[in-house]
Amino acid sequence: MSTRSFLIPSLHHACRWKKRWVRLTLTIHEFYQFNDRGRGSKIYTTYRLDSRGLIVFEESNGVDYMKSPVEERFSMKAGEAMWKNQAENEKQSNASGKFFLDLNGGPESGAILARALLSPESGGKLPVLPSGQAAIRKLQSFPVEGSGHKATATLYEISGLGFTPQYLWLDEEQQFFAVVNGWSAVVRRGYESSVSQLRESQRQAEIARAGDLAKALSHRPSDDLVIRNVTLFDSAAGKLLPNQRVTIHGERIASVEPDDGRPTPGGFQAIDGSGKVLLPGLMGHARPSLSRRCVS
Repeated sequence: MSTRSFLIPSLHHACRWKKRWVRLTLTIHEFYQFNDRGRGSKIYTTYRLDSRGLIVFEESNGVDYMKSPVEERFSMKAGEAMWKNQAENEKQSNASGKFFLDLNGGPESGAILARALLSPESGGKLPVLPSGQAAIRKLQSFPVEGSGHKATATLYEISGLGFTPQYLWLDEEQQFFAVVNGWSAVVRRGYESSVSQLRESQRQAEIARAGDLAKALSHRPSDDLVIRNVTLFDSAAGKLLPNQRVTIHGERIASVEPDDGRPTPGGFQAIDGSGKVLLPGLMGHARPSLSRRCVS
């Protein structure tokens, strides 16, 4: 049985701890805990894997960030998946070959997913439970040192789990090395001094991705614009307005009115917004999370 420990340095100076120990029977035990000014998770998780590295059993117990009790259990038997947690109580047949995305497991579950995606059988993509498909992309590698030891940290990008990719660092043996978020990081014990280097490298990768998306998706109309038959979100009233017509001159919204079906004036570009919702602006605040997915 091998054991590996991790520390979680934080900009909030929270006290954090992650411990992982592995048995030769493809069973991984993980203890994940942190204290953020009295709040913070404390989770014990057991994972059992098949020969492909897919989870066939998982059980988590402990408390979440707000100290509410959590209990999660997943099993895969004869192709039928069953799972239960604070948000779900589900089963799915014909689930063989799918990777279970938990709600309460620690950072190790992200590394398990990465290794499964990197296996030759998966080819970089896997269907996931409850639904969807995950994909992985290798971004960059560089050497790091800590406490007299050396390692090679490789940054991977996992997409398909949400609106933005998730990033994690693995070592040369594809074992968990670090997860870096904006204000905190989980890193292998002894390598705390490498966090700033990991954070900056990951930040540059995220900036590059945003730039590529902006080039690929941005569209500047050559003429004035009319968006027709669109459902408009009225943020002041907090409601949806169906069948609206929005006219834009240059970079300004000229008018918003019910769409009465009249033709689009000459010199205007028309976009049919049927079945779509138009947002005048979208901003939000969210606490970084190590969870693999969100449940609405």
